[in-house]
Amino acid sequence: MRAGLILILTGVFVALSGLFLSNGYDSHEGILASLPAMGIPVTAGSERATFQHSPDVFPGEGPLVSLQRTLSKLIVRLPRPMEEYEVARILEALDEQYPDRNDVPKYFLFQRWTVVKPAFWLPFGLLLVVASAAILVGVALVLFARQRANQKANSL
Repeated sequence: MRAGLILILTGVFVALSGLFLSNGYDSHEGILASLPAMGIPVTAGSERATFQHSPDVFPGEGPLVSLQRTLSKLIVRLPRPMEEYEVARILEALDEQYPDRNDVPKYFLFQRWTVVKPAFWLPFGLLLVVASAAILVGVALVLFARQRANQKANSL
């Protein structure tokens, strides 16, 4: 009986925590329509910034961002206005890809993030199947234990 209750609680916990951790839910679609797109990230993917460099500043509408280093100053044209954390991530990638030397080009155009290693996602539907199976097995164990206890009590 104890094992059945533990399985039921584990199944409920796995389903609720998976719902909390999952990505891909669309409030306009609802839970059932969003289920195929929902998943839980297991491993992080990695991306690499793609830059185009030039000896002169790139024309465009996006903002210019500069990175001051010891030997050089790099200027990056962004394709559009971005959040601070995105700009910091782009500048960090630029600093990693182009070491601090005199021969590094001065002007860059950030183009996009290229996926180097895709992330691994656990489908939320699979998690629900495992949680449901644990709950069903737990209920069966509890019912079997109750039936055995009733048979034992009736035989006395």
